[in-house]
Amino acid sequence: MRVFISSVVTGFEGFRTVASSAVRSLDHEVLRAEDFAASPSSPQVACLSAVRAADVVIVILGRRYGEVQASGKSATHEEFDEARRTKQVFVFVQTGGTPEPRQAALIDEAQSWAAGHYTGQFHDDESLRAHVIRALHRWEMRINRLRRREFITLLGGAAAWPRAARAQEALAGFCLAVERSQPNSRFRTLGLA
Repeated sequence: MRVFISSVVTGFEGFRTVASSAVRSLDHEVLRAEDFAASPSSPQVACLSAVRAADVVIVILGRRYGEVQASGKSATHEEFDEARRTKQVFVFVQTGGTPEPRQAALIDEAQSWAAGHYTGQFHDDESLRAHVIRALHRWEMRINRLRRREFITLLGGAAAWPRAARAQEALAGFCLAVERSQPNSRFRTLGLA
């Protein structure tokens, strides 16, 4: 699974490293801005492309909003907006202190949007690590349950196929018998005979 990590970079290097370590401990691939190779595209294009390539996006929010981009939003806000359209997003909010006004608004937006999804609060490296591991583990279990259901459905469909084929043969035989006995039957009009 590919996991994109979104947050301000300056001042959050330690938390980003902890989150990356937690993701890697579960054998997942980490996608984050500081690991991207030199590219002719802008950092914004590279990061938003990585968000689209990810399976899951982790958003870590603290007190700082970050540099405002041409869009009028911070890079983290742009990444969150891109992710929430099509990705599973886990939001982790740092406790203690008062966030900048625009960051407080982003936190409110992320938490209200994430209702029903996993969000957590952290106060240090260990609490962030525990939240990230727990969220990804629960997500993996949910995905595995869905895959197991699809597999069982597929097996059930394969097992039911001979029965369905016999039922179709019986219906065709019935329609043919009715057609022979009643030339102007409804079955001929419907194309069943």
